[in-house]
Amino acid sequence: MDNAMREILRYIVVGITVNLSGYLGYLLLTYWGAEPKLAITLMFASFLPLSFYWHNRFTFSRHNNAFKAKIHFVVLNVSVYLLNLALIYLLVDLLGFGHQWIQLLITFFMAVLVYVILKFFIFKKVSFADEKPISPISK
Repeated sequence: MDNAMREILRYIVVGITVNLSGYLGYLLLTYWGAEPKLAITLMFASFLPLSFYWHNRFTFSRHNNAFKAKIHFVVLNVSVYLLNLALIYLLVDLLGFGHQWIQLLITFFMAVLVYVILKFFIFKKVSFADEKPISPISK
């Protein structure tokens, strides 16, 4: 199996673990009476640090805690969170669909989108040719 396929499988394992845990937490919170958007917010805040850690260390095999990658990861996930809230508002609050199925579908489609962004923008591999020289004398 090549490296790209291994990476995709690691993403699936981490994604299923994080997203399934978050979705089950979401269902539990809404079962206990929490409003769906509040439940999404609580799960987002709870799982964001875990998600970064596992994707950084396991999925994309990076072993650093680069500040820039963390900032980009947070910006991406806040964007996904806001889109998630907007879709819940539209599809559940305005159109009346059941929040359980809508959230499940949103989670699946967001996972695919997030993988592409993580792979090619946030945790992209940097080759020596891409690095900028440190010396002020170099071009």
